[in-house]
Amino acid sequence: MLTRIVGPAFAAAAPVLTLLLLAAAFNLAAAPLRAATYAIGHAGAVLRLHGFASVVFLLLFIGLVPWLGLIGAGISTVLGALIPLVGMGMLIRQLRQPPKS
Repeated sequence: MLTRIVGPAFAAAAPVLTLLLLAAAFNLAAAPLRAATYAIGHAGAVLRLHGFASVVFLLLFIGLVPWLGLIGAGISTVLGALIPLVGMGMLIRQLRQPPKS
């Protein structure tokens, strides 16, 4: 489909664009969770999650790009976007459960 839109010269970019699209989907899915986490008073947790995700992204980027090239950059972007999504989902789920007595 990419070759139909922008031409055959960009066919090699399809795997990287697929990874970047996946990362964008994770960021979109995280947006309402981020708002919910702010609303319940845990903005600091969101900041820590994004800080951790940034460190993971940078370490993966530095490690994977020399080895895998642009695919390594795409993988590091996907994982950097997935960490806040999963972390905020776990935090909200944990806070929704009633305390054990």
